[in-house]
Amino acid sequence: MNRAFHPWLPAYLRHPAPPRVGGIPELLDDPLLGRLTPRGDVGARAAALETELASPPRTDAIARHAQRYSWPDTARAYHDLLVEFCAARNRAA
Repeated sequence: MNRAFHPWLPAYLRHPAPPRVGGIPELLDDPLLGRLTPRGDVGARAAALETELASPPRTDAIARHAQRYSWPDTARAYHDLLVEFCAARNRAA
């Protein structure tokens, strides 16, 4: 497991070649985090794993990317969303 990732993340988000399903593409939106592969494409997954294993992980860049998901940043994003929602609701009333 890459130490830049928190242990509470689901295993598929710590995997270097997760499938392109659900919300995974939104979280892994940078190739340095891993290569997304089509669901069920074993060949593409094997190729992505070989690529990842051939080069060491850039833990510094991964850690910087993960800062977007810190608790303070997440709380700020929710706050901003609620402020926007309330303003829109007031304009509609």
